[in-house]
Amino acid sequence: MVNWTFNHLFRYPMPKTLFYFIQGEDVSVVALETMRYVEQLYNNSLTSVTWNKAKLNLFQNFIYRQVQNLELCVVGGVWESSGDGGSVALKTYFNKLNTVLKEKEHSACAWEIVRKEVRENLVQFKKFIDSRVKR
Repeated sequence: MVNWTFNHLFRYPMPKTLFYFIQGEDVSVVALETMRYVEQLYNNSLTSVTWNKAKLNLFQNFIYRQVQNLELCVVGGVWESSGDGGSVALKTYFNKLNTVLKEKEHSACAWEIVRKEVRENLVQFKKFIDSRVKR
């Protein structure tokens, strides 16, 4: 088995700098796009994972509710966003994750790496949101 990491696959080092490229975009739009991509990712084939099914279901439901709530906050069709910077970086990042899953046939190992990447992405996402929200 080859020891590989996602750092070699991405144009931008992810996820630490992902949100750097979207500093100028509306926080609600970025949040909605990010949650939609996570939701789509976790709607892939999860048959090979050995995760706690109840916790996975809670996570999927949480992401679904976040998308629903954010859609109420954002006016207009943002899924096809401006295409400059942030949306491209987000789309590229999540497309690469999907590609790796497909190439590795949604194996448990591939899912574990994707899970770790998404977790790190969400940690950075929270820092991004915290830095942008006025208190």
